Amino acid sequence: MKKAITILTVCLLAIAGMQTVQAQTKEELERQIENIIRESDKIMQLEMTPCQIAWKERMGDGDEPYFITQLDLRGAAWLGTDHSVKSDKQSVVTYNSYSDRTMQLDEFVYRLSEKDNQMFADKLNALARFCEE
Repeated sequence: MKKAITILTVCLLAIAGMQTVQAQTKEELERQIENIIRESDKIMQLEMTPCQIAWKERMGDGDEPYFITQLDLRGAAWLGTDHSVKSDKQSVVTYNSYSDRTMQLDEFVYRLSEKDNQMFADKLNALARFCEE
């Protein structure tokens, strides 16, 4: 009986250990998302909360013209596709200073590979769990 209890305890601890490894803190997720976005040398400004992420990005070499992209994470589910990161809602607002135009969309172009887009979408979904409405 002792052997069975020991084996059961070891199995339970192993399962709990795997769950701990996969869990990420809000701070870790924010840092990882910030690092992903800042990979672009065109990022001028970045603001982030568990409910919203916004960044300002140069279109060319100078500070003008620029894009502002804002993601609303509340209640949205994100999915990476081969050319963008999509939301099941119109959770993306973009502003183009060149055309002075604001659009509300359900996706934004981020990477070229589906794998990178899905990784980014997974992090958005995980961060959104910390959003308190």
